[in-house]
Amino acid sequence: MFVANRSTALSVGIGTLSDYKILLGSQYQVLYRMRDAFYSVADNFTKPGAEITDQLAYLASNRSVMVDFQTTLAAIASLQTVLTTGYTQEYVTLQPRNQSFITDRLTDSFAYINQTLVQLDKTLRQLQTAAAKAQQEAGSNGQTIDMKIVREFISPRLINTLLNAIDQLPGAISPLVYSVHSPLAQLDKADSYISTAKGDIESALLQAHQEVVNFNGNIRQLKQETNDVIATISTAYRDQQTLSVDLLPKLKASVNYQYDLKMALDTFVDVASVPSIEEKTGLLNQTIANYVSNSTTYDDDLVTVYGDRICPAMQAVVQVLIASGPYAAYCYNKYSHRVVDLAIHNFYDIGECYQLELNRLYSVSRLISNLISLVTFNFADLFENLSVCAAIQSCPGDCDPCVDTLGRFLDTLALLMEEKYDLILQIVPYEAKASLQRVKSCAAFSKYKLIADAHDLIKEVYDCESDLHRSREENTAVTAPPSAVKMKHRKETEAPGEYQTGVRFVDKGLTDQLGLR
Repeated sequence: MFVANRSTALSVGIGTLSDYKILLGSQYQVLYRMRDAFYSVADNFTKPGAEITDQLAYLASNRSVMVDFQTTLAAIASLQTVLTTGYTQEYVTLQPRNQSFITDRLTDSFAYINQTLVQLDKTLRQLQTAAAKAQQEAGSNGQTIDMKIVREFISPRLINTLLNAIDQLPGAISPLVYSVHSPLAQLDKADSYISTAKGDIESALLQAHQEVVNFNGNIRQLKQETNDVIATISTAYRDQQTLSVDLLPKLKASVNYQYDLKMALDTFVDVASVPSIEEKTGLLNQTIANYVSNSTTYDDDLVTVYGDRICPAMQAVVQVLIASGPYAAYCYNKYSHRVVDLAIHNFYDIGECYQLELNRLYSVSRLISNLISLVTFNFADLFENLSVCAAIQSCPGDCDPCVDTLGRFLDTLALLMEEKYDLILQIVPYEAKASLQRVKSCAAFSKYKLIADAHDLIKEVYDCESDLHRSREENTAVTAPPSAVKMKHRKETEAPGEYQTGVRFVDKGLTDQLGLR
């Protein structure tokens, strides 16, 4: 009954190993391959392990005289074979980047289990020999053996040794359960992280693209506002023309009208004409259209850059986590958020590029508005100036000197007006070209900054894993306790095959496997 109870507990422990399942959704194939490898480790152990528990339960319930130990011993041998040679392919998969943290723990767990199996095998063989002797003593006739004979050959100590060996199995399996379940939990965590981080990065990418869309929208609005300002010249000049319509017939009577005054008025008309205005607004429209078309392309490769640069950083964090080293969780918590920060900071950088340039373009728009104000100022007093000469009664005659002087004055103003107005034709393409270059340079800088930051982050992540682990090993070597030195001396002075601790003998070969030397 004791054996049956213990085999039931053992069966539960073995079943626990393969019960833990995770659902992945990130499509990162490394996680899937490692998950399947862990499942394979658990399943390949569970099958022969369950066979051992079944055979132990069968031995406990067997009331026949001739008990078959060989089936149980064969089940133990089968599990030992799996532990020593059955996981070659799984080990290849479970050593990402040649990091052996996982496989080292598995190897140690297998060695620990094998140590217990060796003791169980040894005890069962002793029990088998004792049972055979008892049967032989009883006459080997297949009859029930007298309990006196049984007690003579099968001692309570032997039974207790068997029970202790069975009792040790669940505890021996516990490190293996941890060595499988803990990395599986890391895989699950990595999968969730990838899915969440991808969503955050895609959101940052969309926000960066939206910055460009908003910038282009603001540029178009600024263009329209500037065009509206340019068009005010025509309205302002028509107002002066309307006021002056009754004055011009009298001034045209002057012999001097045909010279400077007429040319000045014609220049005013040309500058304020629809074709002249359309020349400026048309240039502005075309320039802004080209500007928007070109500026939009500066973030076209962000998807590629994010994929080529941020994804490796994310993979670095994930690979350190799933390698399950002693500092895996620490390094993950230290750097996982910084992967998403790469995209967010890039979004901020790009947004700043376009916002700064938009502010500069608003300054250009204000410059054009100031030019329009200066142009308008040149004919703002046209009606009043014409009225001065028109007020002279004798015309032609007395008004001629006034018309001559006014003509030369207005001609100068008209030339200045034309020059200022034509400055728009120079400013718009020049500033647009300079602005595009600034946007391009700023966007390129933000991209290369992202590339450099991602490169540094990847290095820091892997350094976190390796440097902390190396530092730990060095500190352990330097600060080894005195007891370790004494133990080493005791090992060196004892027999080559084994050393004694209390009343237990431990095989040195197994000690080497467990990393205790």
